[in-house]
Amino acid sequence: PPPEIHFFSSRVKVESLLAYPLKDRDLLIPLYAAVLCYKLHRLRADLLLSWLPRSNYTALIAKTFLKIPVWISEHADTKQYLAKLGWRGRVARILTKVLYPKADGVIAVSKGVASALKLHGVAEEKIHVVHNPVELIENPAPEGPDPTIVTMGRLSAEKNQSLLLKAFHSLSNSQNVKLRLVGDGPERG
Repeated sequence: PPPEIHFFSSRVKVESLLAYPLKDRDLLIPLYAAVLCYKLHRLRADLLLSWLPRSNYTALIAKTFLKIPVWISEHADTKQYLAKLGWRGRVARILTKVLYPKADGVIAVSKGVASALKLHGVAEEKIHVVHNPVELIENPAPEGPDPTIVTMGRLSAEKNQSLLLKAFHSLSNSQNVKLRLVGDGPERG
């Protein structure tokens, strides 16, 4: 079937490519890369931007046959993430070390992720730290007699709960607010 096309303006077009589920089909990544090359050639693409490890591997294998820049984005400390995946993690670690340095640019969401990418052989000048956006609000404190703020997530160094605790400390000095951290991980007390 033809790809679905959405027009946002006369200059911007988003085209969804025929999506192949990559989960549990790691051995098919080279096939996906070939399909991606075909699609990008047909679209006359000028740049490819990819997110998430499997998509990044696919894009960087396709880059071998493309004449366009390929940028990837990484949101996790690859060393810690890949260590949890057993034999797939060992294969992914090899793919990361071989393929990630071939990217024209790499977007990392934190300095910690950038440091991990350097350990995988990505040149420092290719890495650009772009933090996830945060909308600042005037008064984030909840109202009520005993307000409680709950945060949920993995309790690990790269999530930087220490920054949250510092911000909470300044907030709790002026208001009677409680903080509850929900999660598990190496920094759980």
